[in-house]
Amino acid sequence: MCGLIKEAGMFFASSTKRIAGSKLKLPSTNKEIEYLMSSLMSFYHLNKNYIHHLILGSTFHFLFVSIHPFKDGNGRAARLIHSFILLKSGYPIFAFNPEKKYEYFKYLENGRESDVTDFVSFIIDEHKNILPERSKR
Repeated sequence: MCGLIKEAGMFFASSTKRIAGSKLKLPSTNKEIEYLMSSLMSFYHLNKNYIHHLILGSTFHFLFVSIHPFKDGNGRAARLIHSFILLKSGYPIFAFNPEKKYEYFKYLENGRESDVTDFVSFIIDEHKNILPERSKR
């Protein structure tokens, strides 16, 4: 995002910041974002040796995009960090079929309203499904 927006790499809070199509109330101050991001990193460090990395990466992805710490590029950052978590444990990078983005958004929103289980299952299934397709290219 560097060079595209002046807030690149900085936490961005606003009482008017929203995710299109979502009912989620986003953090409205940088202090809230800092607290939530610190909690997310603690969650990762406390669980990286106990939760399977496919589940941990998907859950981290979900929580990161739900915090939505940046003005733009939150999904890209979540996918990059998700890939990092997978690579550290010997899995290939996170792969996602962009034609399924509306299903992705539906599972994200459902996860925010109830629990993250269906989102995690969707992400893991999609990752598995696209890998053989990618290796043919």
